[in-house]
Amino acid sequence: MLYHSTECTGPKDALTIVLHLLMLEAGYIPQGTRLKSSQMPAKWKNEGLYRLQYSHFLCEDGAATLSCIPMGNLVVVNATLKINENVRSVKKVQLSPASYVCLDRVGGNAANVYKGLQNLSCIFKDQLVYPLLANARQALNLPDVFGPVVLPLELQLRISRLLDVFSILSLSAVCWDVCTATNDQLLWRFLYLRDFRDLRASSLDWKKLYKEK
Repeated sequence: MLYHSTECTGPKDALTIVLHLLMLEAGYIPQGTRLKSSQMPAKWKNEGLYRLQYSHFLCEDGAATLSCIPMGNLVVVNATLKINENVRSVKKVQLSPASYVCLDRVGGNAANVYKGLQNLSCIFKDQLVYPLLANARQALNLPDVFGPVVLPLELQLRISRLLDVFSILSLSAVCWDVCTATNDQLLWRFLYLRDFRDLRASSLDWKKLYKEK
């Protein structure tokens, strides 16, 4: 319904409409107007550029803006955050409309226009939507509400057991709490036995033993 009500004229229009829906799906609220679910915000596109403004119930004192800028075959999506009159760029992602929009079907039935939306949702939310929300809460000195830091230690360790060592080392750089969890001796004992199959090994520092191996 939203796709047909916007008079979509090209693949970049179609992509921006989906990005707007993904923002709504993540709990963002369009600013400056009361919208029906079948409407895009007023002045969402102007001379080939796209601009969308949002707030979020998890950080009501902050405002987010998406600027979608066509550059050749790509659309560069830049997310900025405004808190207490201070504006800063937070995240940027480059997307190819051709990867998610069937170029020869724009203007037709919405069900036939799009493709790969699950992949787009994962990329857009992981690389921009959730980091944007996390940055807003951090700037407002609010506690984390999602991500590994809010999980109980037992769940953090269970997840870590599924990862390779390089991923665990990257995860340990997220913050102090996660770093503490990923240095757990029982975790490194499990990783050592899993990766090296040395059942006779014994150590008081399994992480050090893993490095030496």
